[in-house]
Amino acid sequence: MTFGGNTNVGTSFEINGKKAVIKAQTKGVRGLAVNFLYTTLDRAKYYGNFPDFYYSAITIKVKQGYLPEKVARNINQYIFGVRAWQANQLEQMTVEIVLGNTGIGVVFMLMVVFAVISGLFIIAISMYSTVIDRIKDYGTLKAIGATNSYIARLILTQAVLYALIGYILATVFLELFKIMVADAGILLVFHLHFRIALLLVTLLMAVLSSLLAVRRVVSVEPAMVFRG
Repeated sequence: MTFGGNTNVGTSFEINGKKAVIKAQTKGVRGLAVNFLYTTLDRAKYYGNFPDFYYSAITIKVKQGYLPEKVARNINQYIFGVRAWQANQLEQMTVEIVLGNTGIGVVFMLMVVFAVISGLFIIAISMYSTVIDRIKDYGTLKAIGATNSYIARLILTQAVLYALIGYILATVFLELFKIMVADAGILLVFHLHFRIALLLVTLLMAVLSSLLAVRRVVSVEPAMVFRG
């Protein structure tokens, strides 16, 4: 069950008119804006006014030699009114329910979209400003025979290097943030597919943002180098 009051050891409170006392605190287990209370099954039924035959969920440890997926399938097939999930299925379903029913998913997606749009503009302006500051150097390269494709590759390579540096810094900050919130009991997991997606999005943003700078350099005339 969840609890939103004082969680210090020794704190007394009531659950359905019945006195309860906090005897210990856990580490590394926190709820989302609430605290979890742990007790025995009998006490949980007592405080929740549940009958002895009522269970909302049961954790099953499969004996060695049995396949968890087969046990779950047999439970779903032969026991009426009961649904069994494996740990990874329950985890995925919980994430989908939280994201779909609490509004967290919409808020998160809006933040991602805003971050991507902001990043595109910031990188584009930075790359364009860098090109403008060195526009004569690019003109000199074209004057001595450099092709537009060669200069475009230079700019795109620079953008990719910026993206890789930014990705490394972002990964470092994410790991530091993960360590900081872990001390508060919130455990974050950044899966491999998330890291790959972050890298691909970073590279895509850098390449797309550099196209404006590439277009500006392509339009430069080599003759401008010899003008006053």
